[in-house]
Amino acid sequence: MITDGVWERLVTIPAVREERSSYKDAPALWVDGREIAHLEGDDRLDLRLTRGEIRTRRAALRADARVRLRPSTSADWLEVRVLVPDDIDYLLHLVEAAVDANRAAKPS
Repeated sequence: MITDGVWERLVTIPAVREERSSYKDAPALWVDGREIAHLEGDDRLDLRLTRGEIRTRRAALRADARVRLRPSTSADWLEVRVLVPDDIDYLLHLVEAAVDANRAAKPS
């Protein structure tokens, strides 16, 4: 589902660059020299939302079946699953939040 034109939408988000992932031999989304997302299959995206942003949204993220949180409460990453077209807007919203959070987290 993510590969059906959604990835192309993600790489057009301002400040996002597509480069090779540091974690696997696959494309990834980068912001200011920091990897923020890579695919984990056709329907799953690993997303560096950041620890602070996850903490702020934890209750909503935990309650959402599309999201899988890491066991550690200090994790920067989570997984988002896109199964139906309605999930795409949710994914775009979270990626945009990750872009903002990771730009703010970047040391100057």
